[in-house]
Amino acid sequence: MTDFSTFAAMSGYGMYVWPAYGLALIAYGAVFIHALIKKDRLKKKQQGEK
Repeated sequence: MTDFSTFAAMSGYGMYVWPAYGLALIAYGAVFIHALIKKDRLKKKQQGEK
């Protein structure tokens, strides 16, 4: 378990690195969900025009 603790601490920079990874993951997730919603709206709009 100490190996993981050492890795997670990242020589004292873990306090900055892990939140940055978390925010990036949230941002990528938001972009992905936004793209899915936009795709569904566009598909519905195109089906309504036919």
